Amino acid sequence: MARSAVLSMCVVLVMVVGGGAMPQKLICSAKLYMLAPCDPVIKEVPWSAPSTLCCSNLRAQEEEGCICPYLQDPVYYGYINRPNLLKTLASCGLFIPPACPTTY
Repeated sequence: MARSAVLSMCVVLVMVVGGGAMPQKLICSAKLYMLAPCDPVIKEVPWSAPSTLCCSNLRAQEEEGCICPYLQDPVYYGYINRPNLLKTLASCGLFIPPACPTTY
């Protein structure tokens, strides 16, 4: 309980200091849990087709602008198998934003 209160205070502090807008990295980190239904697909080899829930959660992540940070930021490299995420995005009918580099 105390831990969640501290986290809430940190988020409020970031919003106050940042003028009310949360940094994209913070938004995406907070929503990383939404990739849980995609774990078997984006983490493991061999790759397999994603579930409907995985695709809908990826769509929500795309709307938040989180796909590119997941592909670019080294913080996520240990969690996400990049080639599998790219295959999963294509399988879900989603595309990598043009401004997002396709290599590490």
